[in-house]
Amino acid sequence: MTLMRININSDEPNANGRPLELIPLRVLGPGERGRVAQLLGRADQRHRLEELGLRVGVDIEMLQTGSACILRLGNARFCFRDTDECSVLVERTLSA
Repeated sequence: MTLMRININSDEPNANGRPLELIPLRVLGPGERGRVAQLLGRADQRHRLEELGLRVGVDIEMLQTGSACILRLGNARFCFRDTDECSVLVERTLSA
C-alpha cells in the first residue's frame, strides 16, 4: 500500500496570510468547522471520497465526534470513519 506523505507544518500561507495549520479531521469538536486540505490514502479511497463530495477546498462542520463521525457537507450529512489507511486533514475555520 502506498500512502501520500505530507508536511503538516507547512510554511505555505492560507487565505489570511498565516501558515497553514493542518489537523486530522477527528480533532475537530462538535460545532467546529474546517476546510478540507488533504485526503490521505490509496488513490481509489481518495477518489471515492471525492465522488461523495468530500474533496479538497470543501467546507465542513463536525456535528458528532466518534470512531465514525458525522459531518455537515453542504446541505447533507456525511458519516466518515478515519483510519490509518484513509484520513482527512483540515484547516480549522471560524465557526458561524
